Amino acid sequence: MATARTEMNKRFVIQHDIDRAIIGQVSLNSILLGPMRSAFIGYWIAPTHARRGFMTQAITLALCYAFNRLMLHRVEANIQPHNTASIGTILKVGFRYEGFSPKLVQIAGKYADHNRYAMLDEEFFARYPSCVNHAEVSDHSVHFVTPATPDIYRTP
Repeated sequence: MATARTEMNKRFVIQHDIDRAIIGQVSLNSILLGPMRSAFIGYWIAPTHARRGFMTQAITLALCYAFNRLMLHRVEANIQPHNTASIGTILKVGFRYEGFSPKLVQIAGKYADHNRYAMLDEEFFARYPSCVNHAEVSDHSVHFVTPATPDIYRTP
């Protein structure tokens, strides 16, 4: 996780609040400031914790961080078309479909097609007004406030 502390990449692990086990990660990658103010989001969750709402909440908090602390204008997600679980998660959070990108990313030595989804800061704040100027969001950690859910911490 050598890129975790760079200005271009912010990585968070999802840690379950009961046993403190790491169950996933959310990343803001290729962060551009200046006139672009954008990033790409990536994420994964342990199969034992999939489809339980953890990733939806984790992505929402990572976006709260992105749009408040980093003051980004746009976050983009690129997802392979066959990954219906990931597409469902990103749509549930509020991303909108923007298009198809053939052979966008090299995976296992082959370029793979991806669907492109995005969310703007004003779209996010309209959907999640409680995240406007959210005080819980900091450079060091993002915490869930609901009991019995995971916490997200930036990795060392």
